[in-house]
Amino acid sequence: SAWDAAERTSLWENCSGEAPVQSTWFRALWDEQALYVAFECEDNDIWGDMTEHDAPIYEQEVVEVFIDANSDGIGYMELEVSPLNTVFDLYMLLYNGRRKGLLDWDCQGLQTAVSVEGDATRRGSIDKCWVVEMAIPLSELLTAPHIPPQSGDVWRTNFYRIDRPVTGGWELSAWSPTGHEDFHMPERFGRFMFVL
Repeated sequence: SAWDAAERTSLWENCSGEAPVQSTWFRALWDEQALYVAFECEDNDIWGDMTEHDAPIYEQEVVEVFIDANSDGIGYMELEVSPLNTVFDLYMLLYNGRRKGLLDWDCQGLQTAVSVEGDATRRGSIDKCWVVEMAIPLSELLTAPHIPPQSGDVWRTNFYRIDRPVTGGWELSAWSPTGHEDFHMPERFGRFMFVL
């Protein structure tokens, strides 16, 4: 019932900023322990076959949350979840045009859940939607100015989806479109404000 009080926000096609072919929405809530994020993904072909933690699920279908809690544009967490509830998490460092993902980093205490209307294991099936819920522990956000956040705190964040339909190709969606096929552009992340 808590999600009913959270505003539902659309993702947009990442390069053009227009409406995507398959819609995605997210909602976000927070308390003293966690940031809660939920995605709803329209999808007529939900699929995935990777089940190992930190498998390259970004090569299939996935939703993603990028969080730069101190808005420095240098370091941020990247959390991904697939329709099979496979998790990929890393800490990304960017500096002077150089990029390094710290794959050994894990978001300790991260909780995820996925529900699928259809069959996520059979490519080519006719499906309708999949929903992801994430509880991101605030204790993992070491660079945040306040833990828990205070009303008025602003983090640079982005919310993404990679959709790969059975017909091939892909569609990239974002809350704050980067204007490129690259999601790793913290200067184009949105400003996420905490309010009571």
